Amino acid sequence: MNDLFVIIVFGLICFAIYKAFGSLNTKDEIKTVDKLPASVQNLVKKMDPSDKNAFLLEFNQRKKSTFFSYILWPLGALYYAYNKRIGLQFVLWLTALVGIGIIWWIIDLFRMPWIVDAANDQIAREIAQTLSLGKSFEN
Repeated sequence: MNDLFVIIVFGLICFAIYKAFGSLNTKDEIKTVDKLPASVQNLVKKMDPSDKNAFLLEFNQRKKSTFFSYILWPLGALYYAYNKRIGLQFVLWLTALVGIGIIWWIIDLFRMPWIVDAANDQIAREIAQTLSLGKSFEN
């Protein structure tokens, strides 16, 4: 039984490493690019393959997960902090003390995919801006 546990843990670690550092295949690349904001999509499509790969690897490492946000929803409503919206996190907590935040919290259960998409759009814009700034220093 111990051996089976070790094999399962080892397999999960290998899978996590593959997902974090593995190269993207074309299907994943297209799916990722299609989910980006239109302005970033156009920029990524114009990039040379090495810059495009660097962008996609960075984005896939930094993007936020809807699944993990749902896990954080009942745990003190920490999903705003996870999605880098610290100000809204504190406003939600303060309004929860009055009772209004409870309604907001329940509505956010249905808005979660859009909250995560907005955070991922911001991350994509930051990475695109960083890459374009880096390019200007190379010339």
